[in-house]
Amino acid sequence: QAESGIKTALAAQKATLRTVVLKDVSTKGIAATVGSNVDAVIAVGTAAGTWLHKELPGSVPLLYCMITSPEEAGLTVGRPTTGVTTNVPLGTQLALIAEAVPKARCIGMLYHGDTVEGQLQFKRMQEALPADWKLEAVAVEKYRSISDAIDALMERPVDVIWTSADAGMFDAAGVRALLLSSIRTKKPVFGFSPALVRAGALLGIGIS
Repeated sequence: QAESGIKTALAAQKATLRTVVLKDVSTKGIAATVGSNVDAVIAVGTAAGTWLHKELPGSVPLLYCMITSPEEAGLTVGRPTTGVTTNVPLGTQLALIAEAVPKARCIGMLYHGDTVEGQLQFKRMQEALPADWKLEAVAVEKYRSISDAIDALMERPVDVIWTSADAGMFDAAGVRALLLSSIRTKKPVFGFSPALVRAGALLGIGIS
């Protein structure tokens, strides 16, 4: 869908677009796939953005889209790179939670307390919370497994569990454990994607 949107936008500017799959670029090389006579390269998704940020010659402008966190993907250091993220401001997310769960005053979250990105995420959530709201955060690295961290969070007096698009934490097993615990404890989950809402989260966000 992102590729289609890009094609439509560039066609209106009478620009040409050649689409290349990341797997082909990484195996056959940039010269054989992307070429040397392009005005810019657009990376769709985190995997493409991260790889191209490291491998694309610095003389070729790199843009990105469909990336949740440019900071976590390493796109904010080194070569100049810009683009469009899929981040929804925390204030907007919290406003949606307040609308759907009016009595919510305590947000629970899991985060990586041993990484710069995780610490930054924790700080941003603290700053975004309304004055009369409270944050209960559990650092997953302090527990043997994601399931143990989820159990520890559910034992706290939280009204809604907020999630982020962290594949290292919320993979298929992590999502399953979280949603099962949510049903068991009757503590709703705020999902980071429409798929997570369809799987059982009470509400969430999505990107068109």
